[in-house]
Amino acid sequence: MNRFYMNRFNRFLPVAFSVLAFCALTQTTNAQITYTESFDATQFPPTGWTRIYNGGGFAQPWGRQTNGTNPTTLPHSGAGMARFNSNSLNFPDGTTADLVTPAINWSQVGSDTATVSFWLFRDSSDAGPDSLTVWVNTAPTDSGGTRIGAVARYTGLDLPDTVPASSWYQYTFNVPNTFNTDTNYVIFQGTSHQGNSIFIDDVSWVAFPILCSGTPTAGSIAASSLFICGGSGTSDLTLNGSTAFAGIAYQWQSADSLNGAWTDVGTSDSLYTTDVLTASAYFRTVVTCTNSGLSDTSDAVQVVVSTTPLPSVAVSPTTIGYCLGSPAVPLQATGANTYTWTPATGLDVTTGNTVLASPVAGGGFGGNVTYTVTGVDSLGCVNTATATVQVHQNPTVNSVTASSDTVCNGGSVTLTAQTTGGGGGGGGLTYLWIPEGLSGNNAVAHPTGNTTYTVTVSNTNGCTDTGSVAITVYQASTANFNYSVSGMTVSFTDNSVNAANYVWDFGDGNISLQHNPVYTYSAPGTYTVVLTAGSGTGCAGDTQAVTITVFPLGIEGLNGESAINVSPNPTEDFVNVSFRTTEATASIELINAIGQVMIGETISSNGGRFSKSLQLGQLPSGVYTVRVKSGSDYAIRKIVKQ
Repeated sequence: MNRFYMNRFNRFLPVAFSVLAFCALTQTTNAQITYTESFDATQFPPTGWTRIYNGGGFAQPWGRQTNGTNPTTLPHSGAGMARFNSNSLNFPDGTTADLVTPAINWSQVGSDTATVSFWLFRDSSDAGPDSLTVWVNTAPTDSGGTRIGAVARYTGLDLPDTVPASSWYQYTFNVPNTFNTDTNYVIFQGTSHQGNSIFIDDVSWVAFPILCSGTPTAGSIAASSLFICGGSGTSDLTLNGSTAFAGIAYQWQSADSLNGAWTDVGTSDSLYTTDVLTASAYFRTVVTCTNSGLSDTSDAVQVVVSTTPLPSVAVSPTTIGYCLGSPAVPLQATGANTYTWTPATGLDVTTGNTVLASPVAGGGFGGNVTYTVTGVDSLGCVNTATATVQVHQNPTVNSVTASSDTVCNGGSVTLTAQTTGGGGGGGGLTYLWIPEGLSGNNAVAHPTGNTTYTVTVSNTNGCTDTGSVAITVYQASTANFNYSVSGMTVSFTDNSVNAANYVWDFGDGNISLQHNPVYTYSAPGTYTVVLTAGSGTGCAGDTQAVTITVFPLGIEGLNGESAINVSPNPTEDFVNVSFRTTEATASIELINAIGQVMIGETISSNGGRFSKSLQLGQLPSGVYTVRVKSGSDYAIRKIVKQ
């Protein structure tokens, strides 16, 4: 069974440590080093720490707090503490998440015992069994690890004990000496039962690394910038190649010249960021092995502060909209010699004065992506500028439909666009239908021929999508025919356009459905022939009416009278017609070659004699028939109009 021992203190007891890297360090003569993390820095998790949410969601139960609610508390020490948010409904009953230390070196533990200590705030305001379990493992996960202890948040739950009041309590657990390599981890696993949150602070552990001995190697200094422009600035200094064993202390020093005097600056770390420098300065590092007491000093580097102004770096445009899936938008930098762009996501290149950006905003559609360009001039002076690309979602045209995909010429159809996104449901969207230039998500179109209508849907950000629908237009039929007359028989020829069916009404009560009928009338006379031409597509048909005259061939006289005089023949301008009959009136008609009556008059008898001059000047040349009718008798003569 794992052993633990526990000390309880009030939260105000002072604890003193010296600082090393991410936490405090205390070194003893038996090669033990104690590290402490108090979560005072705003970065969380601290450098080297990791956190794992075993629920697999996007939320993260572990975080940093400067003051706590549910329960109400302040950090045990310093400015911050770590919280496992078991109070949140976002983390169901049984949710677990791990907070993992940096790698710990227990390679020299021998027969000694490594320990892990921490302070936990326990309260009585909620009886939920939320708890903190402590694991050790050679990998940064509780899977396959060894459980060395657990503490309940609720004061009345006996895990590992009960406590009398809501307060901070310190717990220390022993690490099995089977963990004796240079890479080990302590895992703090919170388990939520949706009670109050769990707060921990001042986590410390004892390490047993290989300590330095003899005189260390100081190494050399690299600087993020050895030339500071604009009269002031900072530089990040890094000590490389120094002795890597534990027990090394670093003291950074600065001076106005290589000859000193040297002044201690910074903390015991191989990294140092200078204060804001307004004048050139030299820096070096004194590296000491605390186990042997011997030291080595690095070569000094000079950070030069120049009054040379920073380059005036600018980006155009500073703000630009981008529609997802559209062509990339250009960003152009000026004012320096070379340029580097960050972040790289969505850029075609990351260097050069011009880049093309086609980003997708983090977390889904919409939002802003800000790019930073770092410009360097010929002297190595650096400045930055930013440009923001506003990422917009396109509307989506889901479907384009028509009330009918066919229409008769002269008719109309209603076009409908169904859209989502980018202001969807019609709100904030505009619609343009081509070719008619119609607007609205419902538009009435009047196509005159087969037409494909394309709708462009735009939102207020100028993002678009398109869709289309094809309409077939059926043309209405146009009825037209000609004919030829031969006595009582007429031959009809259809010349209709866009016609598929035909109804011929011959004017005597008879009809035909033939395309080009030949019809013989039973009695001579003048008839109105009507052709109805149907389209066959549901569109309206058309009609044409023509009056024709038919009469038997070979009539030579009227009522036994043989004399009918037509002269002159041939003629150019007129023809005189004279005859006799016992009727009081008679009709005279001039009929063209296809049976059309060109001149028709009724004349009265003059003592049984009839005469009439027909004017032909306006008629075209050709063969005409003069037909005389008196009562039921007919007579005809052919004339030639020259």
